[in-house]
Amino acid sequence: MNISPAIRPGELLAKIDPSRPRLAALETADQLGDTDWYRLKLSAEQSVEAALDSFSDLDGISHVVPNHQLSLDSTYDSRQWGLERVGAPQAWARAQGEGVVVAVLDTGVDVDHPDLKPNLWTNPLEVPGDGLDNDGNGYVDDIHGGNTIERNGNVADGGEHGTHVAGIVAARGDDDSGVTGVAPKATILPVKIFDNNGNTDVASVIEAFHYADSNGAKIINCSWGGAPYNQALFEAMRDTEALIVCSSGNRGGNNDRDPHYPSGFDLPNVMAVAASTPEDQLSFISNYGATTVDIAAPGVQVLSTVPGGKHKGKTGTSMAAPHVSGGAALLLQQQPELSAEELKSRLMASAAPRASLDGKVASGLLDLATSHPQAGHGPALLEEFYNDFQKSFAEYRALDNSKADLDPRPGYLNLPDERVILGPGRMSFHTHEGKNENIVFLEAERRGDWISMRQAGYEKYAGRYYEYPLKVEGPPNKPFSAPYAEISTELRFRAANSTFGRMFIG
Repeated sequence: MNISPAIRPGELLAKIDPSRPRLAALETADQLGDTDWYRLKLSAEQSVEAALDSFSDLDGISHVVPNHQLSLDSTYDSRQWGLERVGAPQAWARAQGEGVVVAVLDTGVDVDHPDLKPNLWTNPLEVPGDGLDNDGNGYVDDIHGGNTIERNGNVADGGEHGTHVAGIVAARGDDDSGVTGVAPKATILPVKIFDNNGNTDVASVIEAFHYADSNGAKIINCSWGGAPYNQALFEAMRDTEALIVCSSGNRGGNNDRDPHYPSGFDLPNVMAVAASTPEDQLSFISNYGATTVDIAAPGVQVLSTVPGGKHKGKTGTSMAAPHVSGGAALLLQQQPELSAEELKSRLMASAAPRASLDGKVASGLLDLATSHPQAGHGPALLEEFYNDFQKSFAEYRALDNSKADLDPRPGYLNLPDERVILGPGRMSFHTHEGKNENIVFLEAERRGDWISMRQAGYEKYAGRYYEYPLKVEGPPNKPFSAPYAEISTELRFRAANSTFGRMFIG
């Protein structure tokens, strides 16, 4: 269905590139003051979705948005606003997706685009241009990916869609003229499932999942959908080991009531993604669902790659899904042992709550800064305590009653912004720094070269509550991998806080 039966004059705004010749499409448009924005005058027969698509595809128009979603100082004018909104720059300090293969099942990819070339998957078993199926996988010359419609290696983009999606995942352009993807060092595996007229069939889609799986894809992006339920496709996706990230659809409908596939398949390895605006609102074109849509991500006028070495802004849940795919690649680089189900759980657990998204998606807005925690938050906090104990608990206790100690009682260490309780085999810690509050209880004993540690961490971070259970047994040099957060409640956090307070007072 359409959001509204028709576009009325003035319902869309377009920003033009002043370096390009004036477009005939804007000859009858109203300029908004002394700006590059124009109010489009469109025919009454044109649907919202069709108008957005047609104007977004015109050279010279860099942004097209509904006028009720835009103020002239809006962040739509930012070159790549979505990266900032999901915290990608903070996550890049810890990972950029290197070594993670993300399959893009779509219209193909422009393998010559300079922003994508550095990150393209290359088949090590295929000899370029010899006309042979060197690796015996049924695809001749599948150098950079597979075409499951024609059963060959021609992955050239039949439009712009697949190239645009791939760039959001993992473009690596230069600072002056290129664009950057969410995971700028991930590997893009193009799998062309649509012919050049935009048609496909279930058999070609199913084969694409097999192709991606067999060539090492850990994440599969599916920025398409809308077909009826299909049991064979359900089973193919169920049996795929990768995390499958799907767009929720662009009809503005409730997927809880009117299912959208494949995003609506109830599978632990499938994520459905809605599109958000720079103001963290649900885009008016985006499908939603409190139980069937997992997370939201930027999807309005997202700037990315298109064929011919160019860049363009596009709108839709097709643009939101690859933000999540890129985010999953960043997380998987840090923790390659994570299963698809665990990846999904952690991305949802770290999503930023937004009142505007309540009842629209199951979690919130993609937040890569939280899912890739800074020091002092999440697993890093536990690792600091583990390393402190490994150095020597007795050595740590020697700090007690030092000049830095603000509390003279034995067994207590009171430092600015934090409190530490020390005892035989025990250490507890509490710190509160703005949005981040941590409480950690640690018990440990050392028997010669053998250490036994039990630890519970409780955290309030960015308005959410987490727990970090830990049990470690082994020699002092035992490798340590800090556990990730389990979602907790305010009640449990308050109980931990009360326990710490009683220990401190007593």
